[in-house]
Amino acid sequence: MSKQGTEKVLTKLKAAVDQKNFYEAHQMYHSLCQRYVKQANYKAAVDLLHSGILTLLNAGNRKKQKNKNLPFPIDQNGSAFDLSQRLLEIFDQQKFPVTEENKEILIEIFEFFSNDSNSKKDFAKLCIKWSSKYGKNKNGDPQLNHIFGNAFYSEGEFYLAEEFFVNGTDQSAKSFGKMLYFWSKQVEEVDLGYFVARGVLQYLALFKTNQAHQLYEIFIKEIQNNENLEELTLTSLSFDSKVNINEKSLTLFKSPLLNFTKFLLLCVERGEICMPSFIKINNEYKQNLTLYNEDAMKEEEKEDRFLNQLMSCVGENYFGLKVSKPVNPLQNMFNSLFSSPNSEAIESNESMEMD
Repeated sequence: MSKQGTEKVLTKLKAAVDQKNFYEAHQMYHSLCQRYVKQANYKAAVDLLHSGILTLLNAGNRKKQKNKNLPFPIDQNGSAFDLSQRLLEIFDQQKFPVTEENKEILIEIFEFFSNDSNSKKDFAKLCIKWSSKYGKNKNGDPQLNHIFGNAFYSEGEFYLAEEFFVNGTDQSAKSFGKMLYFWSKQVEEVDLGYFVARGVLQYLALFKTNQAHQLYEIFIKEIQNNENLEELTLTSLSFDSKVNINEKSLTLFKSPLLNFTKFLLLCVERGEICMPSFIKINNEYKQNLTLYNEDAMKEEEKEDRFLNQLMSCVGENYFGLKVSKPVNPLQNMFNSLFSSPNSEAIESNESMEMD
């Protein structure tokens, strides 16, 4: 297509946007993008899609609409997500590396999506899939994971947030710990330690021992800052000077799973010599690792399989305890990031032509 022809299409595209004919604009973004791709002008294609996505998402932002009397914002999340899939398809097909510039494009798009939009969640999953393929981390770029985790934490999407936090940066452990404490206050009549156990076990299953300790310390600090610690404490124990651990005393809580989590971290710190102790706490606290939601009312669902599978991973990682049928629940969780109906779009090679 000639330069003059491209400029003509761009003029029509601008007119469609100005007239709020977003359906026509969406089609033209696709068609013009495909022409850039055929010319191997991938930067122009990406720039066009980036601009088009933000334009469509901006159309659904009530705060930026001139006519505040419209009953509802003009929701363009679906069309914007469609263009986002095309953008990530180009990233994938042309093997775009995980650079700061490319991540900034994706982060800006992510932040424009509506908080309550499923498209936002699906877009985050596709970004992690791309970054896991062309970056240094098989579970996705840590910075992207951290940003997405914080965003979903702020939106109250705790299960989704933890999937990103666990693969994030060192800073993610702090945010993760604070989120888990906040999450624990949203649920009544549940062992406070259930939530910190979720985070610690996930980190240990990934050999992230430092992050596990950091998360636990942040969680305890949140308790100290927000609650009467004396009411939650049973007693304090002092260790013999011959015991080879960094701490010389231990606070025991009324919460069984807070104690379980601390005992677990101490076992991991000492290594295989503590294998008998690990087995003992696993048996002692197995009954405490139960679901906190409505499924716990079902007799057959009382055991939290996710946490117990994580314990099996920890046993194998640090104490050489083999399980007959190895299960990696975090791998299942990571795979679930790409299980949405739209997630295969990054693999597709569909094209659109303008008549």
